[in-house]
Amino acid sequence: MAALIGLMAALFLLSMGWSWVTTGGVMSWRNPSPPPGATQAIVFVLRAGGDPLATAQRIAGPDAYVRRGGQDHFGRWWFTVPVAPGTESTAMGAAREDPAVAEASFVNWPPDNRRM
Repeated sequence: MAALIGLMAALFLLSMGWSWVTTGGVMSWRNPSPPPGATQAIVFVLRAGGDPLATAQRIAGPDAYVRRGGQDHFGRWWFTVPVAPGTESTAMGAAREDPAVAEASFVNWPPDNRRM
């Protein structure tokens, strides 16, 4: 019985931490804001098994703001991480060297929502 309760608790916690990946929202206990004054963001595509939050933190720091995008024609999800002014080249270098990142490129931030 204790094992079942422990398993249920673990599944509950996992679902809380990963719900932002499936719903596009971020849990309230970890809801950072985009960096003030950000004009550039990095869009990256993960390799199979990559963790979007951990990858974003390696690219933009521990308080990285991550927005899930769509899927490319291979079915891979892409994610957008705005970067603080003055850190763009360092962040792009980190993205391109990260083993979990298949592709990375710059986009303007904030996104133009009129096209959505």
